[in-house]
Amino acid sequence: MKYILVLILALPNFCFAYIPKTITVLKNIAETRTDSSLRIKKEIIFQTENDKYLVKETWYIKDSENFYIKATGPGFSFEALHQNGQRYRRNSEGQLLKSQDDVNFFMPLFVSNDANLIANYLIRSEILLPKVLQKPRALHKMEEIKYSPEERIRLTRKDGIVHFGLGEPTPVDSNSPKAQAWVLQNDFFITKLRQEEFSVEANAYKKYARSISYPEKMILKWDLFNVEIQTLDIDRISVGKNTKEKFEVNKLTNQAAQQSLVENPTIESVRKFYLKFR
Repeated sequence: MKYILVLILALPNFCFAYIPKTITVLKNIAETRTDSSLRIKKEIIFQTENDKYLVKETWYIKDSENFYIKATGPGFSFEALHQNGQRYRRNSEGQLLKSQDDVNFFMPLFVSNDANLIANYLIRSEILLPKVLQKPRALHKMEEIKYSPEERIRLTRKDGIVHFGLGEPTPVDSNSPKAQAWVLQNDFFITKLRQEEFSVEANAYKKYARSISYPEKMILKWDLFNVEIQTLDIDRISVGKNTKEKFEVNKLTNQAAQQSLVENPTIESVRKFYLKFR
């Protein structure tokens, strides 16, 4: 009986210590997402020491690789199309500009239902290593089955709650935080992303359209700004004629209003935010 009691007491610690393969965690993240096309409405709050500025956003998400965004605020507007890793927008002269999406465009990380796309974002961020996508070799004997912990995944606590920590931990004596992501152990929600130049907190998840889990609020810290991103509503949509037109590059309008219409340092910072993150 004594030995049985010791074994029972040890079980919780053993379970806590087990860490699944990184690709398994990423697949579980993907399974919390929907494969439906979506329309997401957001309110972006730019708060400085002396000023507050609001922008309304509408996103149309066809799938994990196709995004359209329109944003408007007092004296400001922005429109962009992301297709298969490329961003298209027009400048104030109406010229069509094309650029490669980089890790600053973090929206796919929170909506993609493709584990490989999630992995590729984290690899480009240098949070994970490319070998995370390598297929394991076939095993032929029982003795070949061994549990060996992977690099760049660990159990950690964030806000007192157990998470999977992805990436290399930042050394205690370092002033340069390493790029990392935090994933809730039980729900597989990404609650924080940290890059070299910015971080995104997404602690409050909510159900939308009955079954879509998505952050109700995000806090993006960048430069001197704490940008609050509030989710107003999410709808499933069918990709009909009007929606399809939003994903046509030649339909992008001349965004003269992307430039500040009044001399306002906050609006100029808002414009920089959209050029960098959207």
